[in-house]
Amino acid sequence: MKSIISFLLSFMVSGLLAQDINGSWSSQLEFNGMKLPLQFHFEETENEFTATMDSPQQQAFDLSFTEARRKNDSIFLVMPNLGIEIQGKIIAKDLINANFEQGFLTTEIEIKRQDEKKKTTNEFKRPQTPKPPHTYQEIEVTYTNQKAGIELAGTLTLPKDCQSCKALILISGSGAQDRNSEIFNHQLFKVVADYFSSNNIAVLRFDERGVSKSGGKFSGATTHDFVDDVEAGLEFLLKQKYFQPTQIGLYGHSEGGMVAPLLAEKNKAINFLVLIAPPVVPLPELMLKQQELIGKSTGMTQAMVEFYKKINKEVYAIITSTTKLDSLEEKLEEYYNQQIESYPQLGKDTGVSSNEYKEMMIQAYTDPWMFTFLKINPADYLTSLKIPVNAFFGEKDLQVSPKENTELLTQLIGKNHPKNKIEIKPNLNHLMQNATTGSIAEYGMIEETISEDLLKEILNWIKELD
Repeated sequence: MKSIISFLLSFMVSGLLAQDINGSWSSQLEFNGMKLPLQFHFEETENEFTATMDSPQQQAFDLSFTEARRKNDSIFLVMPNLGIEIQGKIIAKDLINANFEQGFLTTEIEIKRQDEKKKTTNEFKRPQTPKPPHTYQEIEVTYTNQKAGIELAGTLTLPKDCQSCKALILISGSGAQDRNSEIFNHQLFKVVADYFSSNNIAVLRFDERGVSKSGGKFSGATTHDFVDDVEAGLEFLLKQKYFQPTQIGLYGHSEGGMVAPLLAEKNKAINFLVLIAPPVVPLPELMLKQQELIGKSTGMTQAMVEFYKKINKEVYAIITSTTKLDSLEEKLEEYYNQQIESYPQLGKDTGVSSNEYKEMMIQAYTDPWMFTFLKINPADYLTSLKIPVNAFFGEKDLQVSPKENTELLTQLIGKNHPKNKIEIKPNLNHLMQNATTGSIAEYGMIEETISEDLLKEILNWIKELD
């Protein structure tokens, strides 16, 4: 009997060792109440084993594992640039049990062979994305930022039979954005423009400098450059031939919610502001809170949150006290070297070496945009605003914390105009989607692009303006 059992065990093991895992496999990463689908593609030859991964909801495809090994029934996958490490066991011909690690997240996943009969698709359910025919005109436009000497391209959505109506200019958040402010296949500004132009408001949205059809370079541009780009759009609306704007408002999201009041403070042609998750507290304070909230959402312990908060707070102090950008790199190099000597673990928790972490941070902080951004104090230009302001914060926003920013904005401008309205909206995240956790990883999983109830509330507010 013993020899029979031994034979059966050896037969089962040899079957696993010979298992062909070539092809596509699927899995689901579960964390903080969210589910993120993943796809794996394995290719094994006599001499080589390669692996790639897709995260369809995050629009990330063909991510290569720089280290992929298979030994008998075990696989080992590493993607250093994203801090991902996977160790798995082949349990059956169509099942791999694995441990998934990324930064502070450690969890178990099941990787199952994908049914070839089921077609995989990279399409997303985005029910709000507008489809023709529209009840408004879409006009391709170009105009020039004379100060920078660059041509900007955009789309003017104009209600039909509109000889004169109110108009909005849409201003996107941080990072290079096209006119649709597309993220995770959500065409946020296309949806916003469609809603307002379907309700008799003209909307101008544009590709940021250096993006898509707009000229210039995005790299090296600062928040103040973006103010100039929006002002060029304002001048275009005031002089264009298509209609007569009765009022012009700025609709700014995130960093765009900083750009809008910066421009409104100096250009009196702007009649009202709609601010979505605008930074209000001093920027270093906002960034520290953002890192704390996002860190906790990815599984960081409170001790780790406090550790990196201390490091980043000291870095921001160095940046804000430095007057010339060209001297900053040397200061940061010296600071991070001291920290690595005291805390050799620095950065390793995120899946990279200490030196890689240092270089990554120095590169980010010596970018002209970041250097300028951290020195801006929103209170300096918000206090003097006398035009109507409608501002919203999402209760579940992890990027611009609602409580601190709402309280300060109310204190700064709450009584400046009788039409001012400042609110925290329940259940909404940074994109103003109805969300479960507010995590950035959740943005792509949500079918809704933006809360239509919110858009309706903004529309009614604009209609009521004299």
